[in-house]
Amino acid sequence: MRTMESTIRAAAIEHRSWKQELYVFLRNYRATPHSSTHVSPAELLFGRPIRVKLPQIEPEPTDDIVRATDRQSKTKMKQYAEKKHSFKQSSIRVGDSVLVRQNKINKLTPPPPV
Repeated sequence: MRTMESTIRAAAIEHRSWKQELYVFLRNYRATPHSSTHVSPAELLFGRPIRVKLPQIEPEPTDDIVRATDRQSKTKMKQYAEKKHSFKQSSIRVGDSVLVRQNKINKLTPPPPV
């Protein structure tokens, strides 16, 4: 996970314990509601929300009609944004030559400039 690597890298740069920062990151991740289930993984596992220092916002109950309307408005917004920003399909095909990003040296050093 890229966010987990960036957490470890930030802890190493700030001279803090990367293990402790990883535990804090995982606790917050597990307490955050998932976008598809609207429930946090910890709540699904333990049957109750866990206490963390994240702000708690209760989502409003939605029904299928609201979701269908939301889906229609999102597709309209996407079409508008594609039209406004001159969206076009990529011309890159399988077998084309492309530039490749350089590999990182190890997990604690930032990646080389592109």
